[in-house]
Amino acid sequence: MTTSSLAIDRIFRSTIIAAGRQRRNWPVLAGTFVFACLTALMLPAAVSAAPPEPSPEPTAPAPSGTPSVAPSGEQPESELEAAAILPDIVAVTAGLSHTCALNAAGSVLCWGDNTYGQLGTGTRTLGASNPYPRSVSGLTAAKAVAAGDAHTCALTTDGWVMCWGSNAYGQLGDGTTVSQLAPVTVTGLISGVQQIAAGGTHTCALTAAGGIKCWGDQTALPEDVPGLTSGVSAISAGFMHTCAIVGDAAAGGAVQCWGANDTGQLGNGTTTASSTPVAVQGLDSGVKAISAGGAPVDRFTAGGHSCAVTTAGAVKCWGWNDEGQLGDGTTVNRLAPVNVTGIAAGAQDASAGDKHTCALIGDVAAGTAGVKCWGQNRYGQLGVGTTESYPTPVQVGGFTGGVNAIAAGGAHTCAVTEEGGAKCWGRNAAGQLGNFTISSQSLLPVNVIVPIGLSYLPQLWRQAIPVTE
Repeated sequence: MTTSSLAIDRIFRSTIIAAGRQRRNWPVLAGTFVFACLTALMLPAAVSAAPPEPSPEPTAPAPSGTPSVAPSGEQPESELEAAAILPDIVAVTAGLSHTCALNAAGSVLCWGDNTYGQLGTGTRTLGASNPYPRSVSGLTAAKAVAAGDAHTCALTTDGWVMCWGSNAYGQLGDGTTVSQLAPVTVTGLISGVQQIAAGGTHTCALTAAGGIKCWGDQTALPEDVPGLTSGVSAISAGFMHTCAIVGDAAAGGAVQCWGANDTGQLGNGTTTASSTPVAVQGLDSGVKAISAGGAPVDRFTAGGHSCAVTTAGAVKCWGWNDEGQLGDGTTVNRLAPVNVTGIAAGAQDASAGDKHTCALIGDVAAGTAGVKCWGQNRYGQLGVGTTESYPTPVQVGGFTGGVNAIAAGGAHTCAVTEEGGAKCWGRNAAGQLGNFTISSQSLLPVNVIVPIGLSYLPQLWRQAIPVTE
């Protein structure tokens, strides 16, 4: 994907977000969108005429044998011998065009698009130029990480929340709308936070009291979600909606959602948006995991879908279904939960991307869990070796062992393997697969790797096990 097309994609998302709040001003918004797109088309010339601000950080010369990205973005297969599989990964999260991982030492590493500083390296880079993991600046004690469209947040072991990247809608929670290239503390959330969730342009946190605070979408500071100040055990943020499990998720709780509802993503049988939580039909108990996804339908409509995993191991989804992302064998939007075909038991978790969904199925502890995906497959995000979309689950190939965790992004998917590595597949125009290439896509999972010997990478990476494909 070119720099200009990446920019247009982001502008399209920003326009639909603005349209959701200013529906009476559609002609102005349409004109703004056209003007912004024309500006984006001229971006490559502007970039070549003047370097981006701030200037890139200096890097030490690469030692002999270290691969360098060729002008075409392609890497000779032999050069992969000078890289190592990213080790000791415990969690992964996927944004629109970037990816981040948490390792066992509490460090966060990110790769892919960095136009707004969403990689947290202290710099920003226009276009696709970060196809391998980079350490987030000054963050060494994280226990969770969450990626939104173009921002990222981390939860520290002390219960702090820190965010970085795009902040046009206040999604960093620091009281401003100024984007940040390195982590900043979310105002008022310096202890007691249990979970975090990042959506399109908003972020939410689950407090020790079981309440939810959210920010972004024009609110630059955390605010309580009405009616959910206690009793919540899990949260997930989609493009322009959010869902929560009320009650004990381990025992099976109820699901409530709020926000945009143009495609039925709130699951309450309507398409009416709600600024307060509403109960999802048929899910008043028995849910152990949730995930919210989505993307713009057009300039004025926020698409979204949501999925829940029951204590019996079944998966149920609702909302937008134009590409079969609900997994019920159709492409019909659903205003209430429907069963995902073929997954009535065994599911441990689910992850909803823009227009595709994946589920973790099997025994994680025994190392026998695998991944099934469904929905849009234009870029190979289902991981089956083709670009044919599937409205029912298909088995992801390319794993030699078990899978511990999954994350679905804009049009790519990633997983943590039982060996502690990470694999990604799907769209790769911004290097979001982390395999040291920039290409249109990968139809099967590839290892996330790091070059051996780069001076700014921790010694751990340089001593990692060599890549064996």
